[in-house]
Amino acid sequence: MEDNLKALLEIEKNLEFQLKQNPIFVRLESIRETIKIFKNGHSVNGKDSIARIVEPIVITTTTIPDKYDTDLTWKKKVVYVLKIIGKGYISDIVKELKKLGEKESDEWLTKRVGITISHLRTEGTVKAKFIGKKGEYWL
Repeated sequence: MEDNLKALLEIEKNLEFQLKQNPIFVRLESIRETIKIFKNGHSVNGKDSIARIVEPIVITTTTIPDKYDTDLTWKKKVVYVLKIIGKGYISDIVKELKKLGEKESDEWLTKRVGITISHLRTEGTVKAKFIGKKGEYWL
């Protein structure tokens, strides 16, 4: 009996891993989490809370570069900055990018970093804690 249970748990684990590799399943899980939040009054656990930590859904694919270069992809730029500053808001990441030589306007960088950080959260590279709509990010 115990061997059957172990075998079933292993099958469940493998199936869950395979499902999490499918973007459609990831989207479904994201929608389910959002529905839970709306049903429970804007918190996952049913209690009114100001801050919540958002757990990544998928295994990361972005590597952290050893040195900064303006030719890096935006994902790698943002990950590199988070490696340097530890934790920060989008505005902190933008400030650091400017120090590292990015020439775009603050407004443009804020939008670009916002989009990029969203992708990094989805793939599980970056974790986030939200207070209202403002997110604090870290690796």
